[in-house]
Amino acid sequence: MASTPRPRRSSSPELGLPVRTVARVELRDHGSKTRMTLTDTPHTAMMLGHAQAGWSGSFDKLDELLSIG
Repeated sequence: MASTPRPRRSSSPELGLPVRTVARVELRDHGSKTRMTLTDTPHTAMMLGHAQAGWSGSFDKLDELLSIG
């Protein structure tokens, strides 16, 4: 399935995020599975660890939900 990406930009100065970031998610057929590629940029050195932890936690929750079904 193909779709036209629409960039969504946000910044959260109240959370200490000084720059806008763009998250791009690509889903591609990979045999009988789907490969997902996430790109989330730009990040300052201060933000990088928090971004990695946040996305890892989100994907852990998604994995748990998908394994239930």
